[in-house]
Amino acid sequence: AEPVADYARKGGLAEDTLGRRCLCNGLTATVGLGQERDNGLEPPIVTSGDDLLALGRVVASWGEVRAENVVSYLMG
Repeated sequence: AEPVADYARKGGLAEDTLGRRCLCNGLTATVGLGQERDNGLEPPIVTSGDDLLALGRVVASWGEVRAENVVSYLMG
């Protein structure tokens, strides 16, 4: 995501920017370092990669999502 005017100047359509946001800013906000915006702090975003269906099954087996579960799962 970038300022709409910059995106349009490069050939993008302004209407394609509706509902879009910066992934980097969203991930930074996820760890508590969101940028201050006119309407408050940048909201966090969490990504699941390319295996969303598997993620649902894994999380359901945990009972609750906790950082230690995520790290344990990622470490195999």
